[in-house]
Amino acid sequence: MPEKSICFVYNTSQYLFLHRFDLMETMVKNGFMIYAIAPRDEYSEKIKGTNIHFIEINIDRKGYNPLNDLLFFYRLLKIYLRIRPQIVHHFTIKPIVYGSICARLLNIPNIINSINGLGYLLLNKGVKAIFAKYIYKVSIDKDNIINIFQNKDDMHHFISNKFCKQPTAHLVRGCGVNLDYFKPSPKNKLWFKKKIRFLFLSRMLKDKGLIELVNATKKLYENIKDFELILTGSPDNGNPETVSEEWLVNISSHPAIKWVGFVKDSRKMIDDCHVMILPSYREGLSQSLLEGIAMGMPIITTDVPGCRELIDGNGFLVEAKNKDDLCESMEEMLLNKDLLSKMSKKSIQISKNFRTSKINDQLLFLYN
Repeated sequence: MPEKSICFVYNTSQYLFLHRFDLMETMVKNGFMIYAIAPRDEYSEKIKGTNIHFIEINIDRKGYNPLNDLLFFYRLLKIYLRIRPQIVHHFTIKPIVYGSICARLLNIPNIINSINGLGYLLLNKGVKAIFAKYIYKVSIDKDNIINIFQNKDDMHHFISNKFCKQPTAHLVRGCGVNLDYFKPSPKNKLWFKKKIRFLFLSRMLKDKGLIELVNATKKLYENIKDFELILTGSPDNGNPETVSEEWLVNISSHPAIKWVGFVKDSRKMIDDCHVMILPSYREGLSQSLLEGIAMGMPIITTDVPGCRELIDGNGFLVEAKNKDDLCESMEEMLLNKDLLSKMSKKSIQISKNFRTSKINDQLLFLYN
């Protein structure tokens, strides 16, 4: 039985399975016992495997209820006390904040936090935002804590605002993408013959640029009819930026817009579409765009941290919150379809820089 153990803590089992299961399996091969700690959902059972154990814990994602947060802290402390792991790796704000404090209290030697984007609280003002910034600093600004960022802008923001010190900050660009799983389709997309389908693959959130995208699509449809926007994903009731299911059903009445909801395997949706589009206000590093470029998708996204890092001749960058800019880029792709094939080849080249094994090797170095 492995003598070393590592705990991965996140606010959904779904995320751990979809984006970190390769990492967990890599750690097993390196002699670790793995504990995946998250709320139970339909992905929880899929996480289990040889030396990978699932531990259920409740996390209130909808707000900041002091009692619920205290219960989460107490339960996580008990888990760490029982397991006594050598490494803990936290994802999202509550596991990062409370998990770091628990680990420090128990003198766990290796505390690692993946700060995947700034989150709506850190980008806003008000009492909750001030508290979030304070608690972040108190919990992660320690010399023995490693803080991982997915883009240089976020890392600079934390260092310049003194949430953490520069020696504790490390850049690891995203979760990586499995290029054996997400790969270009062997069939020809027939750029010049098919109706172009734009794919928005994300949670249905306003700060993903969803409202601007819908308005841009409606404006574009006034002049060009031969295209379609496919919205793939679900509302996130734990996020204040979510749109309602009623709103999504309503906009799907438009002839160029179709909401299909959440799909378990994003590969088929990517393969059935032609252009990936994500007008997000800010990302850590967009996983959906990574999957898209791995499958050879041209990209339209915003010139913001976490998105622009993935564009280099394989798509267009637009101004955030600008529906006119978005509409113009969509129109240019529709009117210049010869661009799509060239951008597709460039996306495939770029994706090789984000192979999962490369990302996992960087994390293994930090674990040691």
